[in-house]
Amino acid sequence: MEQAAVTQDKSADKGSAPKANLALTRFASIFGPGLDWFKLAGIPRREIAQLFKQLAVMLGAGLSLERSLEILIAQTSRPYLKEALEDILDQVRSGFSLYHAIASHDKLFPGLAAQMIEVGESGGVLTDMLYRASEYIEHQYEINQRVLTALAYPSIVFVFAVAAVLSISFFIMPMFTELYATSGVPLPALTILVISSAEFIRHFGMLVLALFLAGSFIITGVIRKTPLALPVHQRVLTLPIVGKTIRSRAIMQITETLAVLLKVGVPALAALETAGKTVENLYLQKVIKETCLNMRAGQGIARSLAQYRIFEEMYIRMIAAGEESGSLAEMLDALATHLKKELLHRLDGMIALLEPALILVVAFLVGTTVIATLLPMYSLMDLAGGL
Repeated sequence: MEQAAVTQDKSADKGSAPKANLALTRFASIFGPGLDWFKLAGIPRREIAQLFKQLAVMLGAGLSLERSLEILIAQTSRPYLKEALEDILDQVRSGFSLYHAIASHDKLFPGLAAQMIEVGESGGVLTDMLYRASEYIEHQYEINQRVLTALAYPSIVFVFAVAAVLSISFFIMPMFTELYATSGVPLPALTILVISSAEFIRHFGMLVLALFLAGSFIITGVIRKTPLALPVHQRVLTLPIVGKTIRSRAIMQITETLAVLLKVGVPALAALETAGKTVENLYLQKVIKETCLNMRAGQGIARSLAQYRIFEEMYIRMIAAGEESGSLAEMLDALATHLKKELLHRLDGMIALLEPALILVVAFLVGTTVIATLLPMYSLMDLAGGL
């Protein structure tokens, strides 16, 4: 009997182990991208660009690749980056190329940088390619910082609005609520609405916020693994104002990456495959993959992209002109410059409209609360005058 019980317990443990492993796998698939994002968020792209530049300087000074990597590891203070560099050094010591080692950390290092390193290793110009990769990453970092800077003021106004509403709900409204409750004065509908809203925020606000953040995080993780991801990403690109901005930025990344790779001698097909990996939008990734398939079938880039309405006719004509004249890299570079100027101009316009809208929202929230708070005061004053 005891032996049978032990056997049953062991079988139960064996049955529960796969379930636990399955639960951990599901947890990692949903929350893994978010955890990776938190690790990568602490490593600015400018630091990656500086790392490539330092590696180029040391190699140009005559140091070996292994010794240069050892120096970079010694001076790196970020654990995640240090761990990646140590793995790269181990791979190099094991006989793998620097390109192979860099490409194995594609979440940390851009795919374009790996492609340029591969060209540098095969052509004996690794130092030059590292400098070019550093300049490209630095340029992309500057664009992202420009976008963040443009959004800084509206974000501050929004945070101020939220802080004002929370302060009124937690500190000011309770005092007036107690005063009006003891006075017995009938309250206007607006005052009742504001008091009820403040009570709800005070008791359930943090819970609603936590549920909203958790729900957004889970939905974002789940939607990446479901068939809904592709139509959602496609729909985002067609939104009235935000969609065009996202589309312009993504196409700018594709054209700039493609131009850089073509200039350093990467074949057009391999360059386009790498350029497609630089964008986060799944629909655009699908478009680039289908374009690559069409190129393998003998079709040009412009003709293939013309099938999708996501690319404007002017862009298609410029790419076609570059293919016909043999100056595709220069034409793509000019197109990327045009898209950058257009993107920055559109961002400035959006911010110019967003700033007064947010100010009006703040004024409405604060003004409504103040009016709702003061309205019963007139009834209190009339009551005091009658007494």
